[in-house]
Amino acid sequence: MGKVFVGMKKKLSLSIGIPAYNEEKNISHLLSSIISQRRGNYSLESIVVACDASKDNTKEIVQKYQKKYKVIKLIDGKIRIGKSERIKGFYKLNKSDILITLDGDIALANNNFINEILTLFKDEKVGLVGAKDLPCTPQNLFEKIAFVANQIWFETRKDLMGGDSLHNCHACALAIRKEVSKKIHIPNGLIADDDYIYFKTLEAGYRFKFATDTIVYFRLPNNPTDYLIQSSRFLKLKNFIANNLGDWVYSYYKVPAKYKIKGLCTMFLKEPLFTPLAIILEIASRLVRAQSVENRPKGLWTPVKSTKIIYAK
Repeated sequence: MGKVFVGMKKKLSLSIGIPAYNEEKNISHLLSSIISQRRGNYSLESIVVACDASKDNTKEIVQKYQKKYKVIKLIDGKIRIGKSERIKGFYKLNKSDILITLDGDIALANNNFINEILTLFKDEKVGLVGAKDLPCTPQNLFEKIAFVANQIWFETRKDLMGGDSLHNCHACALAIRKEVSKKIHIPNGLIADDDYIYFKTLEAGYRFKFATDTIVYFRLPNNPTDYLIQSSRFLKLKNFIANNLGDWVYSYYKVPAKYKIKGLCTMFLKEPLFTPLAIILEIASRLVRAQSVENRPKGLWTPVKSTKIIYAK
């Protein structure tokens, strides 16, 4: 079952895949951050950016980096096919021991990110590792409310199953063992691939591990419209996955009441003013989402512009 890397004496070979759609505001920061990572327990074989028919300068920025760093490769997609299809392509092409997939609109917390996430693969039973994703400092009032709503959910889920729960498996930063990825065939029309990959990892006899000290940052929507667009992406996701894998997956989505109470109490103590507003925002957004009608092509979602600016001051 997988390779044994005792004490990490053998360096892991690593590839990184980045699906990118209109990421001109952040892709250079992300690529620079990856290149500057410490190289302790791995050898970096490739950084593949799959440009998903971007309409901005994402491709041109990546091409400039290509000229300087031979490890960077570009897939210039002429037709937008969606993130899940790009991830599927990375899995098919990958020949490295470990593949890390990163969203194009995130920031790595430090230059030891890769070393930290790969250390967890010392355990041969670990097939999938997820980083801790945290929101950037909010820039306006609405983003502050959304920030607190996000933190309520984080405080709720962070200790569930010792941290290694489905709810801590987020596609913005996932590392997967090659042996596991080759067993995963992502179905067409999947709008979010992280839950599906989590379940298929378990089916393959491996474990998911939450890398609590390995952090990436992302930006939350800073207005109600973008917030609703982003939060509506995952409507009917559970049912889609259950239809493909079976009803056994439903139990993994359940969160015991004690964790929900703990999350709310923790944030009431930290943010007594904004926590009620965050609760109202979440209730209102759920009501609106319940009335929404999805008309997007399968496997695609509407991009949210306000989340692309990671380095706003």
